[in-house]
Amino acid sequence: MDRNQVTDVYLSDWQYEWRNPYAEEPSDNVATNYYVTIADHSGRTWCHNFGLSSASHPYWECQERINKLVERIKNHLEAGGSINLDHWDEGTPRYGSEAWIRFEREELQPVGIALSEGRLHEDDLCERLRGYF
Repeated sequence: MDRNQVTDVYLSDWQYEWRNPYAEEPSDNVATNYYVTIADHSGRTWCHNFGLSSASHPYWECQERINKLVERIKNHLEAGGSINLDHWDEGTPRYGSEAWIRFEREELQPVGIALSEGRLHEDDLCERLRGYF
């Protein structure tokens, strides 16, 4: 993907539950995963394979290191570089974009109908769609 196709490079995060093995009273905790996301003109996104988690690093260190990676990628693109998508996974489109409308129509809507009709169960959904239902 060349620099003309990339409209934005930014830090993303998502929270997840994890079991803290070192807690005096074991309990579920919430951790945050930080990673770089790029977006194109239509709203499609890609997430870099490298990420840091607040479960293993202080949150401020995660943010600082990922922000440095964001700046390195921006500088690389500004210098005429391109993005090798071998190191990126496609993410969920930006809400409200052309890509989101297509995602909603082609992926979410048919699954919603199948769920409501009992032809599909939530446990059978892929990770990418499960969070929407």
